[in-house]
Amino acid sequence: MGKDAVTDEGNDNYYLVAREDWYPNTRRSFGNYASYNITFHTPKNVEVVATGNQISDREEGRQRVSVWQSMVPIAVAGFNLGEFKQDRSERNKNVQVVSYANKELAQKFNGLSERPGMALGTMSTTGMLKRATSEGDAAIQIYTEYFGPLPYDHVSLTQQTACNYGQSWPMLLYLPICYFWDSTIQHQLGVLDHDPSYWQVVTAHEVAHQWWGQTVGFDSYRDQWMSEGFASFSASLFLINTRTDRKEERDFWTLMHKRLLERNVNGVRPVDVGPVVMGFRAS
Repeated sequence: MGKDAVTDEGNDNYYLVAREDWYPNTRRSFGNYASYNITFHTPKNVEVVATGNQISDREEGRQRVSVWQSMVPIAVAGFNLGEFKQDRSERNKNVQVVSYANKELAQKFNGLSERPGMALGTMSTTGMLKRATSEGDAAIQIYTEYFGPLPYDHVSLTQQTACNYGQSWPMLLYLPICYFWDSTIQHQLGVLDHDPSYWQVVTAHEVAHQWWGQTVGFDSYRDQWMSEGFASFSASLFLINTRTDRKEERDFWTLMHKRLLERNVNGVRPVDVGPVVMGFRAS
């Protein structure tokens, strides 16, 4: 894979470039399932977290070699890598949650705390690991009750250097780096201005894709809307079952409704563009 799959962000942080085209998925859809056995070669201090189960992890000369194998057929294989600190949920549950955050910040974030008017303090992401584990664990328990058990024994939640989106592959989540900063830092960076509810459900939404998008795939772009629709619905179930009142859940759906009806810079409302079965063509 090499440089075509990842870019080096500095301090053993890496950004995953090839998220859709490096693995042998012939139909380019999430309705095509296969088994994978993948060997990774990295520097000794760099850890790989991948889809499937880790079969071996050893040192060979100046490299670290790890082998990962999918125990059930999956729609897509992926990985993350870095020098991580981790946190684990209890092992006595059907699915163990393991959260990973980079020990050091990517170089592009080094100057944020020096901006005028900023008082960010520490920007380490490892302090929020237990929150990620707790939210991921709660989401899995809730969704298991509603939708049935996953065919996996673990789900890994990993930090990525991108701030504005997350992604979910079988047993592997990419969570935005801004999720791993507390609300004070998020506020000072302005990430709460547009969509504060996003940060309340980003982990729950991406965990939901372990059911909607992974366990239950979509055969073509015309069906992909159901993956996102059910994941958003699942996120609202997470809010209902983890909050003492319904306010955050109502605010969540109010925002979803607003997004359908508000006009963009060209004066177009999403609800008027076309039917959801057009998928990406409606862009």
